[in-house]
Amino acid sequence: MAATGCRERVRPASHPSSAPRLVSLAPNLTEMIWAVGAGSNLVGRTSACDLPAETRTVPSVGGYGDPSFEMLLALQATAILYVDMLNKDFPGRLEERGLSVRHIPCLHLDDIPAALVAVGEATHRREQGEALARGLRAEIEAARASVSNAPRPRVFVVLWTDPLYTVGRGSFVSELVALAGGQNIGDAVDSPYFQASPEWVIEQNPEVILCLFEGASDQAQTRIYALPAFASLSAVRGRRVYAGFDLNQTLRPGPRVMKSVADLRRCLMTTNPGERP
Repeated sequence: MAATGCRERVRPASHPSSAPRLVSLAPNLTEMIWAVGAGSNLVGRTSACDLPAETRTVPSVGGYGDPSFEMLLALQATAILYVDMLNKDFPGRLEERGLSVRHIPCLHLDDIPAALVAVGEATHRREQGEALARGLRAEIEAARASVSNAPRPRVFVVLWTDPLYTVGRGSFVSELVALAGGQNIGDAVDSPYFQASPEWVIEQNPEVILCLFEGASDQAQTRIYALPAFASLSAVRGRRVYAGFDLNQTLRPGPRVMKSVADLRRCLMTTNPGERP
């Protein structure tokens, strides 16, 4: 067996079907596990998995996309759920040791309902996952219909200011902006994330700026208003720069996505420029 490169498959320890031992390797999947009612079966998570608060008592197996192989083996999980891995060979190595590893794509808005179903199946709570997925699909379709014929303000999303980073076509945040009724100016660029020049932003002249980076709300707004190159922007002149978002909610393709859409929509549709509603 050694000469042929074959390895004996190690069988995982048996566990009662009613009590799966779950490891989540993505924060949005962790939230889904709790949403379908399987949070008490979570035995491992990444350091990025921090919500709901009860998650923080669960042992961490490492960082997002880069967990500890040895810790995962020690946990004897019946299901390891992941979105992405830095080492693409990692899932195969775990499977060789007899562990059940499930890839659940969840990078875009329309991935979320399918991911809820997949999480429900993996956690023995298929009905709960399907019910959540149906409800979310209905909410997404209703939101799309409500903004389909409405005027769309031009929106610039700021992920960081030095250097200036934003979101482009195909990004999850751009999808949220569209569902909230805005037009992301970054959709002109065929890249989910990119560095933008002040000259390009001035040319696009956004009507609304959304600050999606860490920092106090007033500090984030002050940073944008203080940029001399942005003084002529419609968003700056109209005092329509918004911050103070819950980034753990807004930047995650998870079960709270429609709350994120509602937060963005209030900013895009507000009649009180200068203050976040």
